[in-house]
Parts: sequence; structure tokens; C-alpha cells
Amino acid sequence: MKTWWITMGDFSDHTARVVELTRASGVFSTRQVLEHTPPPSRRVLGKGFTGAVRRDDTVWVCDFNAIYKLSISTGALTLWASCGGFNDLHHVAIDGDHVFIANTGHDRVEVFSTAGEFLGGYALAIAEEEREPPSNDPYFERDDANLPLHQRILADRVHPNHVCARGGRLLVTCFAERRVRDLAMWEDVIPDTHGHPHDGVFAGDHFWITTTDGVVSAWEPSARGPFKEVHRVDTFARAGVSGWCRGLWVGEELMLVGLTRISRMPGYRWCDRPFESTRTAILALDRMSGEPLDVIDLESFGAHPKLFSILEVS
Repeated sequence: MKTWWITMGDFSDHTARVVELTRASGVFSTRQVLEHTPPPSRRVLGKGFTGAVRRDDTVWVCDFNAIYKLSISTGALTLWASCGGFNDLHHVAIDGDHVFIANTGHDRVEVFSTAGEFLGGYALAIAEEEREPPSNDPYFERDDANLPLHQRILADRVHPNHVCARGGRLLVTCFAERRVRDLAMWEDVIPDTHGHPHDGVFAGDHFWITTTDGVVSAWEPSARGPFKEVHRVDTFARAGVSGWCRGLWVGEELMLVGLTRISRMPGYRWCDRPFESTRTAILALDRMSGEPLDVIDLESFGAHPKLFSILEVS
């Protein structure tokens, strides 16, 4: 039997969830293992758990303005860090004793020690006071200037989504700019992604990314300069199911791809498909052929559930 944890939120409330996905004898099943609501001083409607990474027996998981540590063996959730400078955290990565955080609302990647000491960061865009929200996106109409900064809906320019640290490299998917950057070398390694990129993970020798239009692609890293695309799967076309594509796990033979139901066309165009038939689910596909094996429905985990990360835990 193989087990994964899925980090989730809900567009309709403040709830954060972890859902367990298991596969035994080729059959998938799900159950909720954790439900959490942040204190009022940190709540943001429609958010929840976002990006996560596993290290040993611990899952490090983000919510809008904090990072938690979740024990795999006991299920205990503890607050690791929260500060006024965190806004719309999307992902966290660990390399050695360094923690890298995608601080999306501020267009930054923050760097901490695993002991919690702030070590600096990478600024990816202009200063906040110069930003103006997109005029065609009602998402930013929710911003309330009277709220503390860590609870506001800020307009970003680069929108760093996923950070991946490995072997001295620090890769970040830049949603708005449709590129993947190596911050350690300060260069683009994928200068023009197929669509708006979200996840970026290493599996074996290749770097895999999702774009929100359902395309999953594998890239061969190079020591310097652009990566080379070696594999591409249009998961929507193969599986006949669609949603906001976010959440990726790649194994030797199996690939899991996350989808989230969309209730309106986003300001950044999602893809050239109607959104009315989208759903919150996980696609299980053959890793190399892209052949769909199953669709695991997640609509029961909330009124309007959304998912972020898929992590193997056993």
C-alpha cells in the first residue's frame, strides 16, 4: 500500500485540511486526517493549507501567513513561524539547514534557518507601493487596507508559486511571467513555459512542472542555461477532466496531478475551456504514457475545496 497526504483549503471558509490518499491493490481511497482553523488574527477567507514539503517524519506546510510542522507519525500540528511580513505563502522548500518560502503576496522568496532565524531573501519584483491590481480580476476587490498587511489581498507582479531547492540550485516557478528561474544563479532555466506554471519538482533526473491549463512536462537540467524539455502530457485531453491544475507527485510508474474546481474565469486566463464543468479531484496517470488510470474525486472535502500539494508519506 502507498499513502499520500494532500494539503487543501476551501474558497467558502477559513478551513485548512489534510486529506490522506491511499492505493492498495490498484484501488484508491481517501479520508480526512486533519482539519484546522487559524486564529482570528491570522484568518483570511478562502484560504487554507497551501504548499508543503516533507522532511523525515515532518511535513512543513504553509497557510496564508504562517508555516506549520505536521508530524506524520502522530498527526500533531505545531506553528513554526508567523510574522507580519508573510502574505499569501504558496510553498516551502528545505535544503540542508535552510528553509526557502515563496512569499507570493510580496513577490519574494524568503530564507530562514531551520531554527527559525531570518537570513534574507530574494526580491523578484518592484516595491509594493508601486503595484496596481489587475483591473479585470475581482479577486483583488477583497483587499481591505484597514487590515494588517499579513491578512490583505495584495497585487503581485511575478507571483512566485513553487520553490524547489536541490544541489545548490533554487528553482522558482513564476506564474505571471510564465517562466522558471534559478535564483542561486539568477537566470531563467525555462524562459517560456507552455502556460502559467505552478508546481516544480525533481523526480529522478528530471525537473517536472505543471501549468494551470493541465500540461505536465519534464525537463532535463543543464549546469548553466535553459533546461531541455523531454516529455509533455496534456492531462485534460488525456483524462477528459479539467480544473485549475495545481498539485503534482511523480513516481517511477505513477503520476498524480491535482485539479481544483473553478467558479469564475480568473483574471489570468486559465485555458481555452469552459470552467463550468471543472472539478476538484486528483488524476492518476501512467507516468510516461499519460494514460489515465483513475480520477479520485475530492468534492466531499468542503463546500468548494481546493488542493495544493501532494506528498508521499509512506
